[in-house]
Amino acid sequence: EIGAPPLPPNRGQYQDAPDEAPAKFQLAFVPSFLLNSQSDFAMMTSSQIRQSFMDFFRSKQHTIVPSSSLMPDSPNLLFTNAGMNQFVPIFLGQTQCPYTPGRAADTQKCIRAGGKHNDLDDVGLDTYHHTFFEMLGNWSFGDYFKEHAIKWAWELVIGEWKFPANRVYATVYCPFMGERGWEGRWKAEIHYAVEVVQKGAKVFGPDKAPDVPGGGIDSADQLSAQYWAELFLAAGLDPLTHVIPGNKKDNFWMMGETGPCGPCSELHVDLTPAGDTKGSLVNKGDARCIEIWNLVFIQFNANPD
Repeated sequence: EIGAPPLPPNRGQYQDAPDEAPAKFQLAFVPSFLLNSQSDFAMMTSSQIRQSFMDFFRSKQHTIVPSSSLMPDSPNLLFTNAGMNQFVPIFLGQTQCPYTPGRAADTQKCIRAGGKHNDLDDVGLDTYHHTFFEMLGNWSFGDYFKEHAIKWAWELVIGEWKFPANRVYATVYCPFMGERGWEGRWKAEIHYAVEVVQKGAKVFGPDKAPDVPGGGIDSADQLSAQYWAELFLAAGLDPLTHVIPGNKKDNFWMMGETGPCGPCSELHVDLTPAGDTKGSLVNKGDARCIEIWNLVFIQFNANPD
């Protein structure tokens, strides 16, 4: 999500308005942190981020789709509040996917001023909540699933944008978080995920199928944990520190009270001067560690009951 004025598409290319100074990426507003002085990271304008995202996913055979209207067709939404709103008919099987392969990428204008995703009470109190913003997104319709979604996010954030991997943390869905004895249960699951990767076992499951181990609504998303563990280990980092459990509130995404939904896996970046908080600030409402990407795995459809 980027807090910059949305700009219209031009044949899949996105450019700054002629008389408008380009907005800087949010990291530029954190005075205590100079990421670009500690790595190969270079500060980017909102236009550069937008274009880089589109170019990256175009190279991965995604069709670039224009932003839809802020007034959604869905009767349960006041405003378009997420990039996936325009794709709901495809997810529900009401409309045939028009893209070949079944992949799309977009930058969606969003308003969060009412309904389930209402950020009005948070605007002005921190550096990262907005009522009107753009949401960049890549979408798969029966094509790829968790493996490619996770590995491409890593490739873009770490490989292309040069975020230092030691400052990045991934959260995965853990519905039993907070229940009695949950810490021991989570520890066993994440240790197993790491062990599977270290042994080189191939038990991840097919990338196209939503019905895979760790995919149930009441179980932790061990499949995502294994993919993240594989990436952090390859970067010389400890997955036990960098893969973090998230509860239903933080890591189960719903567009509204009803409709397509599913577990999600987020990327957070540590913005503290030393960058050594070991994930202690993730999902704690602290501007020194912010979410920069949310991978939502649409596996369910919430009914009114």
